[in-house]
Amino acid sequence: MPAVRLLERAIALDNEQAEYFALLGRACAALQQDGRALEAADKAAEIVAADAVTLDTIGCIYSHAGAHEKAVPQFLRAVELAPQEPQFLYNLAVSQRFLGDFDAAEAAYEKAITADPLFFKAHWSLAQLRTQNRESNHIQRMEALLKQAPDDVEAQVFLHNGLAKEYEDIGEFEAAFRHLATGKSLVRSGMEYSVEDDQEMFTAIENLFTRDFLEKPVPGCLSEEPIFIVGMPRSGTSLVEQILASHPEVYGAGELDAIGRLAAQTVDDCGKNLPFP
Repeated sequence: MPAVRLLERAIALDNEQAEYFALLGRACAALQQDGRALEAADKAAEIVAADAVTLDTIGCIYSHAGAHEKAVPQFLRAVELAPQEPQFLYNLAVSQRFLGDFDAAEAAYEKAITADPLFFKAHWSLAQLRTQNRESNHIQRMEALLKQAPDDVEAQVFLHNGLAKEYEDIGEFEAAFRHLATGKSLVRSGMEYSVEDDQEMFTAIENLFTRDFLEKPVPGCLSEEPIFIVGMPRSGTSLVEQILASHPEVYGAGELDAIGRLAAQTVDDCGKNLPFP
């Protein structure tokens, strides 16, 4: 990627700029090179950036890689330098939520909304943070905002989905379904999705991966290290991972997309405009 090469040249000329390492980390993260991205973020953090944008970038690299404990200090410093920037506050809240600090996350979301009442994704995230009740919720605020942004599709999606969550929490299921249906319809209207394409892909998979194909002897992976958990969605695969990861010698890596990306890349390398496989 040209950006990576240019940033590496910039660092070779001056390796004391936290911004250069942060931008390199962001570029590597975009390429799914999480290891290199984390190394660059660590270098940037060691230098100690003096501007909020660079600090936020470092935090986002850590957050993208799941290193939220490293992300929070970077976001806190970014917010300290730019306390009225809602995106920095939002990023901080996201990492705090991942770490289970819900009170701090709630406060950061509210500060983002105070800085910009029309920062709609903070309203949605706040709705998702806790189970709401009739005495404590954000329904009235979000209902009012719906009327302020009738032509902003993104805003409408965030608000309708947030309202669906909170109405469901308080037991008003008809209102919840109404908002959910509206929000999802707005998303669907902007999607370039074809059921026929999915049907073609599933047919190709079914035709290739026959019983005879799967029963062919293959060497597999000779390493004793990787454990692959395979199953349909909602079938308990995450629970199996949690059980295995509770062992001190097993690390749960989460739902990685590496194999999917390799499969897609293989199709691209063959020069074929075909769905997997």
